[in-house]
Amino acid sequence: MRKKIAIGTVNFGMAYGVGEGCYQVTRQQIEQMLEYCVDQRLDLFDTAPAYGNSECVLGEICPSGAKIVTKVVKLEVDVVTENAIQTLEDGLQCSLKQLSTSSVYGLLVHNVDDLFKLGAEKIVAWMMGLKERGLVRKIGVSAYSLAEVNALYTKHRFDLVQLPINLFDQRFLASGTLDWLHDSGVEIHARSLFMKGLLLKEICPREADAVLKAHHKHFLDYLVHSSLHAFDVCMMFATSLKVVDRWVLGFSKLAQLKEVVEWKETESVRRVHLSKWSLDSHTSVDPRTWK
Repeated sequence: MRKKIAIGTVNFGMAYGVGEGCYQVTRQQIEQMLEYCVDQRLDLFDTAPAYGNSECVLGEICPSGAKIVTKVVKLEVDVVTENAIQTLEDGLQCSLKQLSTSSVYGLLVHNVDDLFKLGAEKIVAWMMGLKERGLVRKIGVSAYSLAEVNALYTKHRFDLVQLPINLFDQRFLASGTLDWLHDSGVEIHARSLFMKGLLLKEICPREADAVLKAHHKHFLDYLVHSSLHAFDVCMMFATSLKVVDRWVLGFSKLAQLKEVVEWKETESVRRVHLSKWSLDSHTSVDPRTWK
């Protein structure tokens, strides 16, 4: 699992999380975690222009030789024109400057709706050109739904994808999409392993809907009955998905990062029927719908 860890940096630049767990980490905490990353050879960091000053922080103290995945800015237009492409180019150049680098490992479309607008082929052509210019090694999409992935990855030759995958949200696993992407040579980055921390909480955030709250309560009851910890079950789920290349995980302090790196499976957690915890309601498992 250690080799698959990618450091999510949303909370390097802004408050992030749900409920009382929503806050931004301090510069000292970031430096401690990055020092540990060097020691453990954790080399991939996920960021975006939308993550506050996260790119600036990485540009100042990111370990030498690190792989950076960032994202393109959101387009505030309905039709993609050459002016819109210039906006994306300017955004990337700004990211490279802030990251203090001449190129990045990966570049993702952050607002997937941009790729369904009239003229969206211009975005893909621009991204392909970035590879030829040596500015980007891999391109792809940060997606949320099966429909988005099926529509975009059957049409375009993307190298990379970032998807939400966790114990409750197993849509991409159950549908066979993960295997299909893997067999197609797409590098798979999974996010939301702990569902913004919800899976580790004893109380479901008030923002969640009734379906998710009931499912979460059932899960907590199961953990008590089975003498298991939610963290161990989530980690077992992650290690079971061999086709996932990287798990993008965010941490608020060094101790959390160490806990993930040093985790080892036990016989009791191996016996958990992981697929039974999949929740069919796609709206319930999407944090964007929590109000």
